[in-house]
Formats: sequence, structure tokens, C-alpha cells
Amino acid sequence: MTTYSRGSLSRVLLACAAALVCALVAATPAQAAVRPENANAMHRLYNPNTGEHFYTANAGERDAVVAAGWNYEGIGWYAPKEGGDVYRLYNPYAGDHHYTTNARERDVMVQVGWLYEGVGWLSDTAAYEIPVWREYNPNAMAGAHNFTTSKREHVTLCTLGWRGEGIAWYGVDPSGIPATSIASSLGGLTLEVGDGYDLRPAITVEPADTTDYLTWTTSDPRVVTVDDQGRVTAVGEGEAQVRVRTDSGKEAVVDIYVPRPGSV
Repeated sequence: MTTYSRGSLSRVLLACAAALVCALVAATPAQAAVRPENANAMHRLYNPNTGEHFYTANAGERDAVVAAGWNYEGIGWYAPKEGGDVYRLYNPYAGDHHYTTNARERDVMVQVGWLYEGVGWLSDTAAYEIPVWREYNPNAMAGAHNFTTSKREHVTLCTLGWRGEGIAWYGVDPSGIPATSIASSLGGLTLEVGDGYDLRPAITVEPADTTDYLTWTTSDPRVVTVDDQGRVTAVGEGEAQVRVRTDSGKEAVVDIYVPRPGSV
């Protein structure tokens, strides 16, 4: 079995991290927002005795680690439920954990005695917009790596002597998927008093899986009324606009004309 000194292992890890950063940065950006049910909260914990940070999506594991004396620091980031693997490893000699998306780095660490614990969570491979930064403390025997979405924390640690190793992986934003556009296929609509019409099939919202709600309003309820599902009813002679608006502020308008009864 190939053996590595601490210095040579550090160089291998740094080289793997550099290759990883180049591969990730070269990807095409997209939208990092996902539905809340498609993201896992990544819990961040700190061991005040060793200086190690520990990360897990498992609430039971989080609670067990807190019971063992670790400090819970809250949610570090959100991981997608679909994406690239982030491998989790454990050093039984130093009691330290390490995490990487790089299979070569994982295999090198296993060769020098680390235990592979499987896939810890996933990295976003669709958007690459929420980076989790990686730092290395060359003076630490345990807790040698830190991972954070905070650029300020990343820069501060590097100022204090940690080595910035670039971007380890990417998280997602679970706040929902905003609408980027909304349009109506109707140039205008003529209804007689008493007629009803469902506008919703004529409205196209992008992206199709947006989590935005639609709000419907009428410019003149004496002419046209509209319910919260986009169904309009002509109630009186005149002209009115029905406006549909997304939570993210995109709007579409349908002009409706209601002639005087008996004139058509």
C-alpha cells in the first residue's frame, strides 16, 4: 500500500482541491433556488475541545453530538436532494472528519488510514451559485478543515493563517423558485353580461415549476369580477383590465370588453 507523509498528503489534497475548483467554476450557471422539500438543512457543530467543525443533515446525529458536548452553531447551508456526491471520511486516530467531492482525494485518504463513511450529502450540480468555501489549518492535528458559505468567514480565516482551498461544493436556496416571466395568449376578450371565462389556461408562467402564487385583480369590479383562480364573470357594460401578478412581481394583463346588453 502506498504511504504518504503529512506534507505529501497535504500537497495531494491541495492539488485535488485546485482541480475541483477549476471543474466547478467552468460549469454553466443556472438558478440555485429549489422547492423547500427538495433541500436538506446542513447542521453545523463545533467541538470546543478539539476545534473541529462537524456537519450533518441528520437531526438525530446532530442531537447526539450536542449531547456529547459539541456546540450547535445552526444551519450552515442547504444541500440539494439531487446532485453530486460529497464523501464523508473519519480519522480514527485524530477523531477528525473530512468531506470532499473528489473521489481521488477520498481514495488517497482511505489509503493513509481514514475510514470512508459513505456519501454525507449532495452538492448542487445545476446552478453552482451558492459556494461552500474550504479552508485548511496547517497547524492543527484535528479540525484541520473548515467549510462555510460565508465569504467573510473564509477571508478572516485566511487572514489568520488558514490556507484557502477554494470552493468545496455548492448549496442551494430552499426559499422557492421565483417566476421569471408571465404572459397571456389573449390579446383581448369580449364577454356578454353574465358570461364567465377561465383565464388560467391562457396564462403561461416561467419556469413551469415556479413556487410563486398568482394574485388576480380587476380594474373595475362593476364590469368584471375575478376570483383567486382566474375565473372572470362579466357583470356590467364597459371595459376593464384583469391583472395577474406573481409573488416575484411579474405581471400580465388581459383587456376585457363587455358590450351593452342587446347591442351584439
